[in-house]
Amino acid sequence: MNLKSIQKPIFTSLLLALFDNYIKYLIRVNNVQENEIIENILTIDLTYNTGIAFGLLSEKTKITFFISLGVLIWLILQFNKVQNESLEYYSLVLILGGAFGNLGERGYNLIFSNNGKVTDFIELLFIPSFNLADSFISIGIFLLMRLHIYICLIITLIILISTSIGVIQSLQKNENIKCACLGSVLNLPMTEATLIENFTMIVMSLIMLFSI
Repeated sequence: MNLKSIQKPIFTSLLLALFDNYIKYLIRVNNVQENEIIENILTIDLTYNTGIAFGLLSEKTKITFFISLGVLIWLILQFNKVQNESLEYYSLVLILGGAFGNLGERGYNLIFSNNGKVTDFIELLFIPSFNLADSFISIGIFLLMRLHIYICLIITLIILISTSIGVIQSLQKNENIKCACLGSVLNLPMTEATLIENFTMIVMSLIMLFSI
């Protein structure tokens, strides 16, 4: 590993993570609740999430911590393979910044409060509550989709497999929650519908990955 090639992106990513956690701190200290910025579109509302981005794998704090840690290490290694100052480079910086932001808060809370929760506060239309770190990750992945389908497929597989583990655990506990998409159309519980969707997308991602 070339340490010089990763020093700058790590430093920039840490700055993004610090900014993300500072905003989370302000939201928590001021206990911002149901502050509607744009009517029926954008609301700032303090909530807590023990899952990964956008509430996925909630209540699976230790699983999500180690998944996030593995993704973070893998992302750092990618900087040895990309050209400095390229769009791909900045995409990875955004994803890494988001990973540092959420992983740092989750790790701190796992150690000192034993819950591993992450602060969410942005409610946009129908999208599950999220934070700035989630936004960094989403924008970075979107940019990568225009450049490097291989990396996007790997990240997609990680997310799908992670959520599938959570769904299987929910099924084992006989937890049935109605879904607003495939679950309602086919009159299936969200857990079963999500598992079908996830396995289908995992197969599609693997086919695309091996066809590159």
